Amino acid sequence: MVNPLYLFAASLGAAFLLPLVDKLGRKVSLTVAYAVLAAWLGVAVSYLWILLSGGMGAQEFGTAGFRAPMAIMLRVGIEEAAGLVAISLVGLLAAATMVRRLREAPIGGIIALMMALMGMAGIVLTRDLFNLFVFLEISSIATYGLIGFDDRRGALRSGFKYMIAGGIASALYLIGVIYVYRFTGQLNLDLAIQAPGVAGTAATVAIFFLLAALLVELKPFPANGWAIDVYQTANPGVSAILSGASATALLLALWKIMPLLGPAHLSVIAGSGLATFAAANLAGARQASARRMLGYSSVAQIGLVSAIAALDGLFGLGGHDFVWLVAGGLLLNHLLAKTGLFLLSGAMADAQGSIDDDGAHDRSGGALSPITLAVAGLLAIALIGLPPFPGFWAKWSLIRALVNNGQWWFIALILGASLVEAFYILRWLGSLAKGRAGATQLKLGAGLLAPAVLAIGLVGGGALSGWNQYVREPLLWAPVAAAILLFLVDRAPGWFKSALSLVAVAAFGFLAYTRLDGLRLFFAIMLLGGGALFSFAAVNKGGARRGLHPLLSMATLSLGAVLMANSSLEFFFAWETMTLASWLLVLRGKNGEKAGLQYITFGLAGAFLLMVGLLAGPGAGAGQLYGIGPSWPFFLIVAGLLVKLGALGVHVWLPGAYAEADDEVSGFLSASLSKAGVFALISVIAAYSMILPFPGITLRVIGWIGLATAVFGALYAIYQEDIKKTLAWSSMGQIGYVILALAVNDQAGWTTALYLALNHFLYKGMLFLAIAGVIQQVGTRNMYEMGGLIKKMPFSFLSVLMAIIALSG
Repeated sequence: MVNPLYLFAASLGAAFLLPLVDKLGRKVSLTVAYAVLAAWLGVAVSYLWILLSGGMGAQEFGTAGFRAPMAIMLRVGIEEAAGLVAISLVGLLAAATMVRRLREAPIGGIIALMMALMGMAGIVLTRDLFNLFVFLEISSIATYGLIGFDDRRGALRSGFKYMIAGGIASALYLIGVIYVYRFTGQLNLDLAIQAPGVAGTAATVAIFFLLAALLVELKPFPANGWAIDVYQTANPGVSAILSGASATALLLALWKIMPLLGPAHLSVIAGSGLATFAAANLAGARQASARRMLGYSSVAQIGLVSAIAALDGLFGLGGHDFVWLVAGGLLLNHLLAKTGLFLLSGAMADAQGSIDDDGAHDRSGGALSPITLAVAGLLAIALIGLPPFPGFWAKWSLIRALVNNGQWWFIALILGASLVEAFYILRWLGSLAKGRAGATQLKLGAGLLAPAVLAIGLVGGGALSGWNQYVREPLLWAPVAAAILLFLVDRAPGWFKSALSLVAVAAFGFLAYTRLDGLRLFFAIMLLGGGALFSFAAVNKGGARRGLHPLLSMATLSLGAVLMANSSLEFFFAWETMTLASWLLVLRGKNGEKAGLQYITFGLAGAFLLMVGLLAGPGAGAGQLYGIGPSWPFFLIVAGLLVKLGALGVHVWLPGAYAEADDEVSGFLSASLSKAGVFALISVIAAYSMILPFPGITLRVIGWIGLATAVFGALYAIYQEDIKKTLAWSSMGQIGYVILALAVNDQAGWTTALYLALNHFLYKGMLFLAIAGVIQQVGTRNMYEMGGLIKKMPFSFLSVLMAIIALSG
């Protein structure tokens, strides 16, 4: 291994020489700075490669050839190597996006950047408590200079607040170091952990000062307003460094001192982290500025990661490997996604020609190109923990551990705050997707490169971790693979992409056929067949129709994956993939922004209920999906499924989603996708039939919910003038009849439910397709403007008449 002292020497030497080198030109200075940052990244990657390949264990490097306590020790293990890779990668990408500002600003900006990143690297590597203080000071002082390097007025004000907070943290930490040394006689962390004096009450108080300093640096609730101002007003590259690199370094410092902490310290970390996660997300939901919103999200995510490490120490959730998998997965997810989003926001501001922009006008600045929108979508979707990204797998493992330990209040808080975060992040993404009517398309150019690299890294990292540790069934990955392949040819004509979609569905059906039993095969006709049908129907409008066929194929194959799932995780993975794809399909509609937001908010709420129910019930984790076990999770699973089915009370999303989606998508959602919820409801009632709590009352309540859904769906449909909203409310009523039939829970009820489901699929699909043709011809959805079409569109008239008669029974 390369001695990291050489890297510190290179950084310090370059920083001292840069004022002289700058006389040769700013390009030369930037080249030197980038070369040093690239050297850090190259060496960090070599460390990680050596350690992961088993070529060498963790190594310690002492100064002046001595060992502790006579020297300051630098340790390079897997955690340190991964932290160095993260810091140097974020630093290099951020510096690359800041090149124009660094070229125009004084040379001090480049020096501050190098020193800030060097200080963060030192925080990760050092094993000396006082040396940790030195590196904290180096990174803090350099960060103060970096915040205001390009003379943004708002950044100068927020930088002053940052300096005051940093000074408080430094004072607390120095007091803690003094007294830890007083009670243990050691500054080396490993020796201090073993010292007998560390167990006393006074030492506990001293360690609390160390902890308080690190918590201030981690920006906990409610003392984080100063940090949010920095995220909003500083250069987006600086915000990316603070959110990604600095937070990573500080979390590793907190992890480093964990062996010194007792239950009282861990309780403070857990309480502070969870409170920060909840409060910051609630505050983030109110923000108009994109960067301020991302700042609150950053604070929330870091609070959650720190809380996970503390909760493991308090409750024994899984030990070192658990923290590495879950906290590390969430941190990696946050690091890549948040860095990419900050850099993307900066690139959008540059494209608009705004220097002091805070991201509040991302939507009004112009429309985004399909590639830019895809990158923004990948980063935002990864951030909220949807599949197949690292955050999805980490959050599943976290909730599973909390369920196994019975920590229900923590589960409710984490999932509730996660839902709020998903709401405002996807609201922002939806506004970007729609842009401003008539706006010219923004040209981001090279500014898109760094966010694109990070987005690709998220996709690759999520797929790799998911395949290696969680889901190894190739067919369950087919929806993601099909979407990627079809997006690569998205410029092709619609008929070509439709043909590819049909081939993908046919191949999936062929491979899955022998593995589907009677009930699953019955539903495969509606789920896979329906998706293929509507994909074929989409050719009618002509043109490329960019995004439609990749998302429709993804949704269709995810429905097939729901049928193929053999474990709770596999089912939930397919379910969330279906939710994601169908939301994007709704969002594509001309007026789909509001409807899409309602759809995904309710969809994720239902999915979270479903997740907890699956994890608490039989077959949790890797076992069989359905079996015998505790009965109360039945209520959570059914509640989640009723949300997806649009039962009365949780139907708010349904009329807007069905009406505002593209015409083919409306039919797909109503005729095919709704049957996934029916299939799951049938399966869960069958699985729990022998152990239902209060079976008579439970089934009677479900039956009344179905009946109320049927009645009110039909009543609401009567008063609609919009034909698509009429069909949407009618679909809700038809699903209510299916729920009612299932609640009967005997042979007649099951037979009726299956008949109604198939009838609804056939004739509601026919109705939506026929009406889509009518809307295309007359140019309106108002029924009072559609008179006299029997002569002009006789086949459509007959199709609609037949469907209405069939659906009316």
